[in-house]
Amino acid sequence: MARRVPVSVQAVSPGGRAGRASERASNSDVVLSRERPSQPAARREIRTGDAPPALDGPWGLDLSALFSGRADLLHSVIENLKVGLALFDKDLRLRLWSRELLTLLDLPPRLVRDGLPMEEIIRFCAARGDYGSGTVEEVVARRMARAKSRLPLHEHSYQRRTAAGRVLEVRGTPLPDGGLLTTYIDMTERHAAAQQVRTMALQDPLTGLSNRAGFRERLKEACEQATRTGRSVALMMMDLDNFKDVNDSLGHLAGDKLLIEMSDRLRECVRNTDRVARLGGDEFAVIASNLEASEDYVPLAQRIVESLRKPAIIDGQTVHCPTSIGITVFPHDNGDVDALIRNADLALYAVKEAGRNDFRVFDRHMQASVNDRLSLQHDLRDALDGRELELFFQPQVDLRSLHPTGFEALLRWNHAWRGYVSPALVIPAAERSNLIHELTEFVLAEAARQYCVWRLAGYRGLRVAVNVSTLSLKRNLLVDQVRETQAQFALPNDWLEIEITEGWLSGDDKAAAMLAALRDLGVTVAIDDFGTGYSSLSRLRDLPIDSLKIDRSFLSDVAGNSGNAALVQSIVDLALNLGLGVIAEGVEQRDQVECLRAMGCRQAQGYLFGKPMPGPEVPTWLATWHQGRCLPLPLRAYSAA
Repeated sequence: MARRVPVSVQAVSPGGRAGRASERASNSDVVLSRERPSQPAARREIRTGDAPPALDGPWGLDLSALFSGRADLLHSVIENLKVGLALFDKDLRLRLWSRELLTLLDLPPRLVRDGLPMEEIIRFCAARGDYGSGTVEEVVARRMARAKSRLPLHEHSYQRRTAAGRVLEVRGTPLPDGGLLTTYIDMTERHAAAQQVRTMALQDPLTGLSNRAGFRERLKEACEQATRTGRSVALMMMDLDNFKDVNDSLGHLAGDKLLIEMSDRLRECVRNTDRVARLGGDEFAVIASNLEASEDYVPLAQRIVESLRKPAIIDGQTVHCPTSIGITVFPHDNGDVDALIRNADLALYAVKEAGRNDFRVFDRHMQASVNDRLSLQHDLRDALDGRELELFFQPQVDLRSLHPTGFEALLRWNHAWRGYVSPALVIPAAERSNLIHELTEFVLAEAARQYCVWRLAGYRGLRVAVNVSTLSLKRNLLVDQVRETQAQFALPNDWLEIEITEGWLSGDDKAAAMLAALRDLGVTVAIDDFGTGYSSLSRLRDLPIDSLKIDRSFLSDVAGNSGNAALVQSIVDLALNLGLGVIAEGVEQRDQVECLRAMGCRQAQGYLFGKPMPGPEVPTWLATWHQGRCLPLPLRAYSAA
C-alpha cells in the first residue's frame, strides 16, 4: 500500500472561486484545485482519522463528505488507480505512487520506496533501453537536468515506448510547492488499433501491397531522401497487358488470383530498399530508391518484364499477361509527386503505342506528343459538331463479271490546318476521348444517307461495308445503332456489311451473340485484314461470319512470289471450304486479277477498279462503269472474253 506521507494541498481564497468555493473556504475546508494558486499552498500531513481535504473534482463534485475521516480510503483509491501515478516532492523524491505504476514501468517492488530519488528510476529504465540511444549516464544527466529546471512550467504530455514495447502516454503536472505529479496511461492497445487503421488505409487488401495513398507517401519520402543523399529514385508505373481479357473470359475471381500471383513476382524482383504498390485494377508501381546512377533502374525493369512475361496457371488455365512499364527518374526528371506520376504515365503510354511488353523512359518529347493528341481529341469533338468529317467510298468488284457489288466506306477528316488526318489517328483519338459512339453513329448515318441517294438514282443490290472499332463492339451498342439507322432511313435488310478484326473474335465471348443479332437484322459480317492477326479455326467455323478480306500485304507480288501466292491460296481455300466469301484488298495490277481468279477469289477492291471517292460522285462512277467507259483498259477485253 502507498505510504501516508505529507501531501501539498491548496486553500482556496474567497475570491478564487465564486459562491461554493468561498463558502467552503470560510468553513475552514481545504480544497484540491486544478487551478493555478493565488497564494502559497499550505502543507499538511494526512493521518488516519484526520478529515481529508475537500476534493473538488473535475466535474465540480465535492468529495469531502465521502473521505471525511478516511485518509486510508484516499490512499487506497490512489494505490488502486488504473493509471500509473507518481508524486515527487520538490527534491524530486518519490512520495506517493499507485500499484499500476510498477506494472506499466515494469519496476521491481524492491526498488520502489518512499523517498526514492527520481534519478534511480531513470537509471533503472535507461539500463533496459527504455529511452533509446545514448549511454545510461548520458540519459540520466539529460533527463535530470530537464526535471531540475522545472521546464516546462505548465502541464505537458508526450508518448514514449518502453523497451518491452509498451506505449505510454506520460503527463507531467508541476505542483505549486515545487513537486511534480506524473501519470502514465497504457496506450498500447489503442496505439496498435490506430496503427492497424492506418495500415488498412495505406494497404491494398487483396495483395498486401501499398495502395495509392501509401504509394504517394513512400514516393515523397524516397524523393526527400534522394535530395539529402544526392542519389536517384526511379518510379516505374506499369499495368498488365490483356488483363481485361482474363477478367472477361475467366471471371473476376480468377483475375484476383492473377493479381496476387503478379504481386508476388514483383516482390521477388525488387530489392529490399524498393517499394511495390498496387494503385488499382491491374495498375502497379515500383519505387526504386537509393540509386547511385540514374541508369541503375535498367536491370530491375528487365527483371520485371521477364518475370511477368512468363505464363501463369490460374484455375488450370494457362494465362499470358505480360507488362508494359513507364519510367521516370528523380531528380533528373525534376518535379513533385504528381509530376513524376504524370511523367511515368506518359512513358507507359508510349511503350503501349510501340507494341507493349517492354519498358520506356520518359523524355520531354513525350509531353509534346501528348499535347498534340489532346489537341487532336479536342478538334475531333469540334469536327463532329461542325460536320468536318465525311465518307469516301471505294468500289468492290465481282472478279468474274467485273460488276460492282458494293463500296467500302472510308472516313476522311480534312482538318483546317493539319490537312487530311489518317483514320489510324482518328479512331484512337475517338476511343481515348470517349467519342467512338458518336463517331460510329455518324458513319452509319452518313453511309445510309448516301445509300439512299444511290437507290433513288436506280442503283440497287449494292452493299456498304463499314469498319467498326473494337471498343464500339465491346460496349454492345452496335446492334441498337444499326437497328435505329435502318428504321430512320427505311433501308432494306441487306444494305450493310460490318467489318471487324480477328483479335476481337478471339478475345470476346460475347461475339457470337452480337454477330447473331446483327445477322437477324440482315447485316453481313466480314473479317478485315485476315491473316495479320490470330483466329481460331473453330471460331471461324462456329461464328456467324460471311466473308474474309485478304490483307493487301499478301497481294504484293502475288503473281511472282510463290510464298505470297501460297498464303493467299490457303486463305481462299479456307474461306471456300467454310462456305465463306473472300475479298482481296489492294488490287492494282492486271496480273493480280488473273492470279486471284485462278485461285477462286471472287471479289476484289483496289486502285485498279477505282480510288476512294466522295459519296456524291458514286452515281456518276456507276453510270460510266456500267457503260464500260471507266473499266481499266487492260480489263475491258478480259471482261468481254
